Amino acid sequence: MLIAGDMLWTMSVLRGLPILVIVTFQLAVYFFEVHSGAYLLSWRLQGNGLVVRGHPDDTRSILTLDSRSREIRRISINTKDLIGYIRQVLKNDTLASSIAIRTGLPGADDIMFDVMHADYSHTNTPYG
Repeated sequence: MLIAGDMLWTMSVLRGLPILVIVTFQLAVYFFEVHSGAYLLSWRLQGNGLVVRGHPDDTRSILTLDSRSREIRRISINTKDLIGYIRQVLKNDTLASSIAIRTGLPGADDIMFDVMHADYSHTNTPYG
């Protein structure tokens, strides 16, 4: 998963979320769930970057500065779409429900309903 020869530059846990953000010297950004270590997402920043931690009042994001273009980028998690992303893209309802329940993010109710509905429909079949 890591680029060959790349090394850790910085890592930070996003406040209020069990998500670890790792940024490497070659500007690869990785997101992992803290408790299980599950991989969530990764990509590579373009340009010559310098990673700076976020503002103390907003630790749900990190900042990067492109040393060539002098652009500042903010990397953060869209909490409204996080649970849906984990369920639909990663296809991991267990991880999605775990994060939703721990953080109070919307989506835990939908997961529980789907699980109970699936259990009910399996037990009430003529063959079950």
